[in-house]
Amino acid sequence: MSYEELCGARALDFVKRYAVSRPAGSQEEKETAEAICRRITEYRAEAVSQAADVLSYAGEPETEGFSFSQTVVLSAALEVPSMSEKEGERIIPAAGYPGCRQTSSRVSGELFFVGDGDEIRLSAARDRIVMTGCLVRQELYGRIERAGAAAFVSVYGMPIDGEEDAAPCAVRLPALKNCRIPGIAVHYREALRLLEDGTGPVCVRLEETEERAASANVEARIGGMEDDGEGEFLALTAHYDSVPQGPGAYDNLAAVSILLELYRYFLRHRPRRSIRFVFFGAEEPGLLGSRHYVCAHEEELRRCLFDMNIDLAGQRIGQDVIGVTAEAEAAELLYKKLKEKGVGVIMKHAVWSSDSNSFAWKGVPAMTLDRDGFGMHTRHDAADLISAEALREQSVLMAVLADYLLNEEIFPLPRTIPEEMQKKLS
Repeated sequence: MSYEELCGARALDFVKRYAVSRPAGSQEEKETAEAICRRITEYRAEAVSQAADVLSYAGEPETEGFSFSQTVVLSAALEVPSMSEKEGERIIPAAGYPGCRQTSSRVSGELFFVGDGDEIRLSAARDRIVMTGCLVRQELYGRIERAGAAAFVSVYGMPIDGEEDAAPCAVRLPALKNCRIPGIAVHYREALRLLEDGTGPVCVRLEETEERAASANVEARIGGMEDDGEGEFLALTAHYDSVPQGPGAYDNLAAVSILLELYRYFLRHRPRRSIRFVFFGAEEPGLLGSRHYVCAHEEELRRCLFDMNIDLAGQRIGQDVIGVTAEAEAAELLYKKLKEKGVGVIMKHAVWSSDSNSFAWKGVPAMTLDRDGFGMHTRHDAADLISAEALREQSVLMAVLADYLLNEEIFPLPRTIPEEMQKKLS
């Protein structure tokens, strides 16, 4: 099929209009959901003007709200006592690890560097405040707690960062579960100065609270020619929220614009099987939108053949990578189809870190397309790095695969997920 109707310039226009910071639960996230609904409605009206029967197989966009808890850091700092009477106490700005709200907000102790938290160094961590050279994720946190540390400090950023990039708000820290000791993160240069001055007593200060927030998923359906409303369907998905510190053009508004192009295309080229386009809110805090969706629609997912997800898109320089969470045969067939059409890609048979995991967790084979690029989760993730040509390239890639999966007489991919992948997802 020809994909001349897919327009990178139109997709780029959407990105430029709405590329602003839109954290989960924010007013900006809500406004982006409304913009997605408007664009779907516009494309539907366009298609109806050309073929009135569109109304029989394409309904209005639907919004499904959900709420979630989120940790809000009220204050975080590392206090360093003065080394002499002439110097006052030094307060180092820090970012707080979400999930430490049940612990004391002030913990004092000797600062002790443990690298990446190897067993030997941690054996001497009891009652100390340990400093790691990496972010602290759940597994490392468990080792730090078992070692008897009083608190932990991790390091973020690079020594070449400018003032704005070195600010604590510029780092996105992993949320920790069942956290009993407080944790903060300081910038690389501050950590280096502390270590060069010689480790000594410090105080970790952290105050957090928990708040409820609201987000929503947006869904638009196109009924297939052979679907009476209860048939099998393909899911095309992307998230529309961003991290707080960036406009999120590459991650992930560009992917949203690609999905909107595909929606417009398939309105005019009705497929054999049905499609559900789902735009997820609150992906960045932990796939919350997609997890809500697969739980709320669990019975219907028995009819979902495959999830085609996009997460990271639109930059001109970068390599397209597809992670397939399904049988190895599925990755081979998808790669073969793209090669046949002359579309370049790197195909990986792997569990991917995106909304496709939520579908695979519920037993639906899935993939995520991403284009390796620059600026994810930073203030540099802006619309001026997004390319109309790249948006068109990725739109064509997705259209090739979607056409294949939607229109083959017999669905070509296996409908199972390997046991080792299921264990990872669990």
